[in-house]
Amino acid sequence: MGETRELVHHIIVDVFNDVLKLQEKFLQSKGINLSISEVHTLEAIGNADKDNRMTDIANKLDITLSTLSINIKRLIKKGYVVKEIDPDDRRIVHVLLTDSAYDILSIHHEFHEELVSSFFDELEIGEDQVLLESLEKIDAYLAKMIKKLK
Repeated sequence: MGETRELVHHIIVDVFNDVLKLQEKFLQSKGINLSISEVHTLEAIGNADKDNRMTDIANKLDITLSTLSINIKRLIKKGYVVKEIDPDDRRIVHVLLTDSAYDILSIHHEFHEELVSSFFDELEIGEDQVLLESLEKIDAYLAKMIKKLK
């Protein structure tokens, strides 16, 4: 692997892992004992609006229904999610967040805001147009790859 290629590989893997670690440690420091997967499940439910059936949530997270079911059972046990039967069609089960879950999402949002703010304050990335354009290209490329693999 060429030197530049190896550096890019190393940076991407490190950035991904570091953000996950930071996120987990931040949440733990706030007394939240949930996995990142569980927090992202809460986030998907919170963003679901009317599309809050198990199938809808699994599709949004791009995971299997059985994987989501395991996460939902854990989150119900922890008091963050409730299931509600649709009054018009008893075959449909909606997944809803509890007030505690919204508290978690608020803290999760705080993490993202602080992280991005620190990039602007400490690293002054807002002034680096080349970096911003490169990040946009990487984001677009990854989205294209995900779409292609579906």
